[in-house]
Amino acid sequence: MEKIVSTMQGRSHEEVANMIVGNYLTFLHGKGELVTWLIEGETGIGKTALTRLIAKNIHNKVRDSKILSKKYKILADKEMPYRLIDGASADVADFSIPVVNHEGGHVEFYGNKSLGLHECVPCMINIDEMLKMPPPVKAATHTALTPHNRMLGNIPLHALTLVILTGNLTEERLGDTIQGHTANRIVRVRLRKPTPDEYIHYAVSQDYNPYVIGYCAKTPSLFDSFTDPDYDAKENNKIWNPKNGGAQQCFTMRSGESLSHLVYAWLGFTDDDGNHVAGMLSDAEAMSAMQGAVGNDVAQDFRAFVKYNQHLPSPDSIKSDWQTAKTTDDPIAHCIIVTQALGWCKTTDDINAFMNYCTRLTNKKGDVNHEAVNMFVSRGKDIFKNTIFDAEKFRDWCLDKSYINSKHTPSV
Repeated sequence: MEKIVSTMQGRSHEEVANMIVGNYLTFLHGKGELVTWLIEGETGIGKTALTRLIAKNIHNKVRDSKILSKKYKILADKEMPYRLIDGASADVADFSIPVVNHEGGHVEFYGNKSLGLHECVPCMINIDEMLKMPPPVKAATHTALTPHNRMLGNIPLHALTLVILTGNLTEERLGDTIQGHTANRIVRVRLRKPTPDEYIHYAVSQDYNPYVIGYCAKTPSLFDSFTDPDYDAKENNKIWNPKNGGAQQCFTMRSGESLSHLVYAWLGFTDDDGNHVAGMLSDAEAMSAMQGAVGNDVAQDFRAFVKYNQHLPSPDSIKSDWQTAKTTDDPIAHCIIVTQALGWCKTTDDINAFMNYCTRLTNKKGDVNHEAVNMFVSRGKDIFKNTIFDAEKFRDWCLDKSYINSKHTPSV
């Protein structure tokens, strides 16, 4: 039997999502009640983004279930509306306001239109920074936290509405506090930082810049945590560390996304029609912007990484003659090449050419880098849809290598 662990032990994004979706689907099948979840984790590790993914996963699971799709058509037809409440700046009046009913001689509460509670439909409510709420506002949310007769601002919640709270760790000293009577109403789960493989898999799925993905593969220390027992701030000042004052720019999942946007503006990109769009920022402008996103140390290191890897083959050289296009035995460079190809491959001819080129992505011993190829295929199936299955070289590789189920494929 698997050892039972404390909810305060850090769990991956996938595990936390499975917990919450599992409880929701169990409730839909008629067993138990919906619980309210508090996802706690370090700054910038994707807590809010995870709640959006959970809403999407619920929709997909219900849609694909023969039983639930018939019983809960409203959830199967489209994704639940997503309502975000910024707890740090929230006021009681943001939920509802009292309105005098002169004819009836009583007071009624009218809900805030932006939250959509008056529509009485299932929705996902994410109360972000809930633990930073002023006490009166925090108290006003208590009726939304228990399974029965849930209300927010005296407005009843739909029975299928899911409430998720998100907040930072207490040890970050950002003002997140929770009292016993609040904690007893919820299920607390601690979200850990992603591993390099988990982050790279996510970054590829979100079309992050290839150089950013390659840099993350090269620099696993970006995914260290200040909570790690062996963490040394003097050796690694590139990550979030509240002991440094908490105001420094550093690398997080969130700032990594910003870095990707800036690099596209700096180095250019291939648009949806296969045209190259030139960069719009000078080196100096890009450097200043990147320092403002991830801090000076990461920006300097990243710029050196880009300069070192700009000798990589162009898409045209691979498409015109994959046998003579530049190559390298550097696995980090392979990661960049593959991620770039996910952007420029548009036709079966492009895919065939790149699949042929993949046989030249080898290590110093001449062995093909299967991890790089698996990255191309696992993500390519989603990007290229049926086009990739029409590519002859793709089918040949499938039959020869059975790589789709390879253990090297990252899983998130």
